[in-house]
Amino acid sequence: MKTSDVVKRYGCLSVSLFFNALGIALITQAHLGTTPITTLPYTLAAIFGLTLGTTTFACNLLFLLLQRILLRRRLGIAELLQIPAVLIFSVFIDFWMHLTGALVTDVYVWQIVMCIVGSAVLGSIVGLREGTVLSAVLVGMFARLTSPWTRKLKPLLWSPEQRRLLRQIKAEMPPRQK
Repeated sequence: MKTSDVVKRYGCLSVSLFFNALGIALITQAHLGTTPITTLPYTLAAIFGLTLGTTTFACNLLFLLLQRILLRRRLGIAELLQIPAVLIFSVFIDFWMHLTGALVTDVYVWQIVMCIVGSAVLGSIVGLREGTVLSAVLVGMFARLTSPWTRKLKPLLWSPEQRRLLRQIKAEMPPRQK
């Protein structure tokens, strides 16, 4: 492969990582949830007080280590090239998270716009179809329907001490609140 072809490929990769990081930042800064691939790094960033880019890099290194353990062999050059690519991607994520921080708002319409623009920047939405929308709606409906029964079953899992405490609390409550 010619040097010019390699430069073009790495240039295209860098540009795509740059814009994918923008999409992730916009969706994440909308505070309406984040992309599935960003969920674990986002959660870890919140727990450990690290940046999203840092935890994205750490998670991907962990995935690479797990890949090596599961495959039980040394990683080849293709797998090891993931490290600089993810490092660049992680830096881009932190860059865009910093720049898009000024867009953070509690205005729901603006949050939706940020999510839509972020999704458009990422390009294709894989796996989102009627089933996703139906599941989102139906799971909530079924949870609401079954909730009264599950609330009655939950005390059966409690220890005798917890049940005694619940009976004591109910006995002390005024009649309307029982």
